This record gives sequence, C-alpha cells and structure tokens, in this order.
Amino acid sequence: MPFLGNCPSQVMGEPGESLPMPVALITGDDDRIVPTPESVRLASDLPNARLVVIANAGHVPHEEQPGAFMDAVISFLSIHNS
Repeated sequence: MPFLGNCPSQVMGEPGESLPMPVALITGDDDRIVPTPESVRLASDLPNARLVVIANAGHVPHEEQPGAFMDAVISFLSIHNS
C-alpha cells in the first residue's frame, strides 16, 4: 500500500503501524518533491510526530534555511532528550 505519494512503504508498513518513538518531520513550505499536504498527512498518521514547515524553503530546508532548520532540530531534541 502506498504510504507517501507513490513511494511504497518498505520501511514503515501501514500508517501508524510503526515508529512509536518521537519523530521530527521538517519540510519547506515550497517542497515540490513531497508537497506540504503529504507531510501534514504523514504527521497525522504517526502518533508521536512533530511537523515543522520552514518558510522560504523547498525539499532541502537544511540547505536553504539552515538557521531555521537547526532551530527546529534543537527544539525537537530539547523536548525529547532523555
């Protein structure tokens, strides 16, 4: 069954079936590879997901907006660091 777009889910299985740990989903607001609605859907399917949509970035927000990306990573890790 497709899980994300047309990519088969070889790792995750059915939505919500795996990845019980906290997950950070970080995307750009202009991602043309994985559109924002798909990231929103994925985040809603994972029980412990946190979605961050970075403004003025596409599919590689870590390169396009590295400061905002690192802020999202640091915030996520500060919440889930134990």
